[in-house]
Amino acid sequence: MYKGKWARYLRSDWAYNDCACVNICNSSNISFESCGFNQLGNNAVLIRNDSGNIRIDNCDFQNCFSNGVLILGDKGSTYCTSSWENDNHISYMESPDKTGARNSMYPKNIIINNCLFEWLGLTDLQSAGVCISLAHKVTVSNSTFRHLPRAGINVAENAFGGHRIVNNDLWDCVRETGDHGLFNSWGRDRFWSLKKFNTTGKYGKTKKPYAFADMLDRNQIVSNRVIGNGSFGIDLDDGSSGYDIKNNLCIGVSIKLREGFQRTVENNVIINAPLDYHCAYYKNDDMIRSNIVCNNIAIKKIMINKGSNTLFQNNYHISEKRADTSRFKSVTSLTKENLLSGEYTLPDVKPLSKTYGKNGVEPPIIDLNLKAHNAKKIVSLFYTISTVDDSI
Repeated sequence: MYKGKWARYLRSDWAYNDCACVNICNSSNISFESCGFNQLGNNAVLIRNDSGNIRIDNCDFQNCFSNGVLILGDKGSTYCTSSWENDNHISYMESPDKTGARNSMYPKNIIINNCLFEWLGLTDLQSAGVCISLAHKVTVSNSTFRHLPRAGINVAENAFGGHRIVNNDLWDCVRETGDHGLFNSWGRDRFWSLKKFNTTGKYGKTKKPYAFADMLDRNQIVSNRVIGNGSFGIDLDDGSSGYDIKNNLCIGVSIKLREGFQRTVENNVIINAPLDYHCAYYKNDDMIRSNIVCNNIAIKKIMINKGSNTLFQNNYHISEKRADTSRFKSVTSLTKENLLSGEYTLPDVKPLSKTYGKNGVEPPIIDLNLKAHNAKKIVSLFYTISTVDDSI
């Protein structure tokens, strides 16, 4: 139990312990198939530094104290080693003229496929089913994430991108906390606290030239089912840039964009939650198109900065209330049940996948009567939670 050292991720207020059942460091061409990781006192699998071509197939991660799979590069692999100190993000903007990775001391080409992650983070609540920091091209596909204290999948800083989150089933996560998503990313790359630390989307003109300095490739979140009872489902927080979010089904939770640049949100369905659009930068170049939102409120806007240029195109709002016609077109003929079954035809909007998660794992029970917002008490499948009353 926690025999390693505790340290913070790069630019993070989270911490990790570097002990694991399986510790892969500076190693390549390793595969796991049909393995069970159960009742472990720390991380199940830790993939560190210059490790590559690692594949984890059809494995179960259950009843462990911390992360299921922790993928962690060396801080020296980035040109900017800014950090989180007390309550402030400190960016030193080292080597602003240099981009990408400083060296090869980070994991790359990792595939996690057809796996089950459940009842993890039993004592380490700052954990996830899969947690990624300082890595390139991690694919998480066809896997189920459930009964977790925080995010099912967590991506820390955007160094070095190229991640693919595809066809996963995430539900009954975020059990111990609230202000984040079942998929969660931070961003926090070297641009994020330039000028001065803030979380309001200011100084976009100054920050934009450095937004992709640490990214080698864009990230993709495609064809996932995300179910919750409030907060966010797919949460791009703290300057997360360069994401393509397409063909996802979110029930009771939203898709959120906060700060960041050049995100595409396309052909997603959100039921019983609004699209969250927060702290948009000047000339952020986001695109939100061909989505369906089935909720009384189509979009929740917070601190949209002057000069933000998000493109809203061909989005649809299904509700008794009239849509914000500048961003969403009103539709009254569809129901939430129609959306789940894929029985709808709208211009440039395609039906979603009907299969999610690990093969053979039972799907969640979907209760469309649960409301994402303004609920005093919500009963889920295995637990009861009370929402925070901010008026107290």
